[in-house]
Amino acid sequence: MASPAYSVDVKPLSGAEHQTSPSWVLTFVRWQARDTKNYTSLPPTATREPLVVVSDCIQAQVSSSKPVHTQQLSALLLGTDVNYLAAVAPGDFVLVNMLEWDVRAADVAARARRGEQVNLRDDGFKGLFRVQSVRRALAHDPSTGTTTVAYRLQAHACTELNNSVYFNPHLVDASERGNDQLFVSRLGGEWLSVVSKKGINNVRDVLRALVEAFIGNGITKEGRSQKGLMRSPNTHFLVPPGLGGLLGVRGAKSMKDLYVYLFGAQRYAGSATDLAAGLNPQGVRRVAGRFWYTPDPVDGFVYLKAEYWNCARLWGIMEQFANRPINELYTCFRLSPEGDVMPTVVLRQMPFTSEHFKGDKYTRFLSLPRWRLDPAMVFSYDIGREEAARINFVQVFGRSISTAPGFDVAEQTARGNYYYDANDVSRSGLRPYVTTVEFDEVQQVKDGAYRSQYWARLLGDAMGNGHLRLNGTVELAGVVAPIAPGDNAELEGVVYHIEEVTHVASVDPATGKRSFRTRLSLSHGVDARATADGPLYPEMDSPNAYAHRADDHGRLGGTMPGASEEQAVPYRDTGAPTKRQLSGDPNQPFTPEGLRPKGRTR
Repeated sequence: MASPAYSVDVKPLSGAEHQTSPSWVLTFVRWQARDTKNYTSLPPTATREPLVVVSDCIQAQVSSSKPVHTQQLSALLLGTDVNYLAAVAPGDFVLVNMLEWDVRAADVAARARRGEQVNLRDDGFKGLFRVQSVRRALAHDPSTGTTTVAYRLQAHACTELNNSVYFNPHLVDASERGNDQLFVSRLGGEWLSVVSKKGINNVRDVLRALVEAFIGNGITKEGRSQKGLMRSPNTHFLVPPGLGGLLGVRGAKSMKDLYVYLFGAQRYAGSATDLAAGLNPQGVRRVAGRFWYTPDPVDGFVYLKAEYWNCARLWGIMEQFANRPINELYTCFRLSPEGDVMPTVVLRQMPFTSEHFKGDKYTRFLSLPRWRLDPAMVFSYDIGREEAARINFVQVFGRSISTAPGFDVAEQTARGNYYYDANDVSRSGLRPYVTTVEFDEVQQVKDGAYRSQYWARLLGDAMGNGHLRLNGTVELAGVVAPIAPGDNAELEGVVYHIEEVTHVASVDPATGKRSFRTRLSLSHGVDARATADGPLYPEMDSPNAYAHRADDHGRLGGTMPGASEEQAVPYRDTGAPTKRQLSGDPNQPFTPEGLRPKGRTR
């Protein structure tokens, strides 16, 4: 049988009722002093009152994607009684909530004005963003003489992870030694001290040390400080005092207090009764501040040394040590182990292992938490397969950063560091994927095998037969629940991986009608009935259109329109489909038995 998976239904409000009055809320948390160099009469953390926007926002779009670590918000605000070009500036923060009912949006707006938490599981919280640009656009319609004013806003999340690391020893003179938070001047000595004392070598601990060094360890939700791996001197990325209250973190002073880091190989039981427990891995525990570890580390080891990073970005440094493609590193807004929707950095093993793959220490794809999409929520979809996804040869060469680059390629090949589908190669030609990972200690062989041998099998299982897995997009009625990239989604008996989530809320300028839609970009679609007996790919058992419609309206819930023979075409007759037409026989022709174009015989 398939791995158990925690499932959450995404369905209409009640029965077949759809959203009729969706609403959304933008909450701006703004600095008081715009120019902190020339106007120093105010402290740098002084803030204005929160600016809560409801009716002025006529369009908002939030996009969150695994390949892009800085999620994006674009919004269009009407110029009514607020001059947003003066009220909002780059560097301010904005929180976005999207809900299916204006009454619930009004409740969120009231809480935001009081400085109370707005990122609970049912608040439709879609993210915390830092404003990048605000522009006023004036337009004149010559046919009507109407002049309109609107404000366009762009904002990004997780911009702190784009922080540039720069150190020039000539800048750190006696008067500038207090600027360690900018130049990280003592990082090398601290780094070496930590490495020598704690023996950090798993990539999970390496990434944690990097975050603590360049951003900080952070406090708990209750406001307590905890000792981490690094004694970071950083005090930058300050946040307005009221921002922590909106996110439920008491006493948050900088962004290091607001992130959640979920690191480690993930295992799921599928039997949880609580949403936060179901969406988070088994055995996850807090190890310090904002860091949560699963019981098992991800694959990959490296012997740390102090690096010379000149204007390198933190995210690029973290990716350097993540051991891709065996592991994946991405950001999202997801439900934390404590039950709040928070900005989260996830480091985990690549989660596409099939049910029939041998071994237990892997993240089974069908065990990932999944959002079960009710067909009644679906407005449209575009699903299919691609030849470009065909992979029939995978080879992984391993080495350690600590060893010389002259590792024995021939020996690794002889030991079988590859996956090979000879039959598919003979039919379709070679479709290779060859990579080198720098986190396999080739001098340490266990049971006659390198780690790269296991990694080749792992990637081969995940990438092989990619042309048989479904991918595409689906548009739904707006989803309030904290659906996030990295989760799975199930639709019509197929389980997909969510690569991107886009929420779009808008007002039709002609009718004033409000709409809220959610678009999912999906990949790796496999049949939910797959077991350890072998892979099971979707859309393989009902090439007969009648049988497919019957299956769709029966077992799968029904999104397809019915098949009809009432069309006025000369070669079709009327009447209900026969028993043979409803069979799943792949040799059964689509044209009903006995019917042929007029004027012809068998």
